[in-house]
Amino acid sequence: MFSFAIDHETYSCPTRWQELPVSDAVKLQALVKELPDAVADHFRSLVGPAEEVTPVQGDDVGALLDFWRKALHALSGCPLPVLDKTADTDVHALGEHCLTLFVFSLLAAPLYHPEGIEAFNTNGERLVIPATGTDALGNAVPLERITAKEFCDASDITATGDLTLAPLLLAVLCRPDGEPYDEEGAKTRARKMGDVPMSIYLEVYTRLMEMHAYLRGEFPKLYGSDKGGDKSSDDPYTWSDKLLFVADDKPSELPYAEGLNAYEFVRILDAKLKREKQKWEIVAATRGF
Repeated sequence: MFSFAIDHETYSCPTRWQELPVSDAVKLQALVKELPDAVADHFRSLVGPAEEVTPVQGDDVGALLDFWRKALHALSGCPLPVLDKTADTDVHALGEHCLTLFVFSLLAAPLYHPEGIEAFNTNGERLVIPATGTDALGNAVPLERITAKEFCDASDITATGDLTLAPLLLAVLCRPDGEPYDEEGAKTRARKMGDVPMSIYLEVYTRLMEMHAYLRGEFPKLYGSDKGGDKSSDDPYTWSDKLLFVADDKPSELPYAEGLNAYEFVRILDAKLKREKQKWEIVAATRGF
């Protein structure tokens, strides 16, 4: 935490993911969404070479300072009237020092280095993060033993990009050792997890993204990639839709599909989609005969 004093009062602001609760990250994300495009572009450019950083100019300077004041208020508790009386240069320096990492991550991609956390404690419970295994070639297989239902629910949650759902992602994938996944139970647990640090959320989120990267390498066409490329498809279907597809849209088959290992589910999904495509190609080729 970074401490600063204004008007003889001391305030603390997070500077690391371990210090930022999910609930406060939600507040910051709401403010980030209101940034003018030019200011957002400035933050996105910060990771590149210094000469390529997009400057903030004109009226956008005032918008940036207004953002810094609101964000510092949200994350440190320093009253807005106090920040309004603080020199612009000091506000800018504080915001830049404390919050740039978070703002860039919310606008572009999370800057987070996984720590290999295996479990965490919250509300008197020890919740286990699903383990990573290895394949026959010794490559890491993230979240190796989760079910298709967990995988699809978690993937649909992260696809929204909405941090208000971060506790739900954690509750879907992380439970006490040996506890099976229950959708309603996850929703109940998630309501009590707003104070979990963002580092825990990002640890789980990163592993899910690594799982998708592994699957993309194994089944590139399923992800809209050609020969192992990483071009994402514009697939309008959710992963839960694909779960229904594997179950042939039959309610009686859905529990079986949901209970599949996630990697096995994706393999079956890829095979079914290939057969479906081949069938329609044959129909198209024979049309008119």
